[in-house]
Amino acid sequence: MKRFSLSLVTLVFLAVAMVGCGGSTTPDVPKPRAVVTIVVSPDPFAVTYSAWTGLYTAAWQTIFSETAGVGVTLTTVEMKFYNGAALLQTITAAGGSLPARGTLVYASSFAVDFDFTEMRLSGSGVDANGYSINVSRSFYWALLSPAGTKLNVKR
Repeated sequence: MKRFSLSLVTLVFLAVAMVGCGGSTTPDVPKPRAVVTIVVSPDPFAVTYSAWTGLYTAAWQTIFSETAGVGVTLTTVEMKFYNGAALLQTITAAGGSLPARGTLVYASSFAVDFDFTEMRLSGSGVDANGYSINVSRSFYWALLSPAGTKLNVKR
């Protein structure tokens, strides 16, 4: 009889202990992702060529904005130059902190000694909820004057 009562006590204990092992009945709600955009000011901005120096130059502001209410840590900001499909050069800069519903502004410029057809600005990092962030924007160029001034155009 002792054996039966001990087994009954063990069975009741296991039944009570297993009640809490069923897990949650409510699904986990996914955390929101940051939404990051890139704009430039002025837009469009000009690229000028100097026959004297042999350089193409431009200056503008690159503005990263977050609109979903999730902060972002940009780890890398890049500027890539292409001529057709060929990558000519990459310029990499350190990122920064992009606040939720805020902006991060970079004073941007270049002086390069090669002609190019596309410049791609991009930023990568991680948002406050752990999601990867990769955003980019390309600029294409149209020749505006015989002196070599180009203006970015949208495709």
